[in-house]
Amino acid sequence: MGQVLPLSVMLVLLFLQRGDSVPCNELFPAMLCCLDNEHLYSPAFRCNPNGTVAIPCFPRVGVNCTGRAINSTNSSVSDEAQFRCAEQSYSQTDIARMETIRCNYVNADSAYDYETALALSVYFGMFGLDRFYLGYPAIGLLKLFTLGFVFVGQLVDIIFIALQVVEPADGSGYNMQYSGPKLRKLFADNDTYYVD
Repeated sequence: MGQVLPLSVMLVLLFLQRGDSVPCNELFPAMLCCLDNEHLYSPAFRCNPNGTVAIPCFPRVGVNCTGRAINSTNSSVSDEAQFRCAEQSYSQTDIARMETIRCNYVNADSAYDYETALALSVYFGMFGLDRFYLGYPAIGLLKLFTLGFVFVGQLVDIIFIALQVVEPADGSGYNMQYSGPKLRKLFADNDTYYVD
């Protein structure tokens, strides 16, 4: 399936196909092929506790750039490692630059399962077991002695856990399958902007 590129990017691509090259860190995002989410769950790319991961981006076919970034931060990736991006094979020496993207950090020592938290909230939420499981003992005791705030608190917690508004108390995300439902929170940063 083809991808529509803006006219300015197409002109730059035509300019670069003549043999000229620009620094890799000045390439437009449409001129790069960055690894997608299925690669993020390999052992080579670990999500940091701050919720970000550095992924390699490769120049697309026909784009020449100078000053390539060799991936020295991921020593677990061998020099012979092959990556597939947009039906092309790339090696580690082809990395143009590293992009930092947001990811779902899960603390391996205390992984909380999303399905377990939701099931506890639906079936035993009136006793506060969902809040005990997620690491909120005070709210769990309050729900236990008030029968889930007379079932209203249980209903609110079911909705909040299902929407992933209530997360584990240790600050990590839920341990869930990649193909499962996942909420992606929007942040106001350099990747977002407001239109007046």
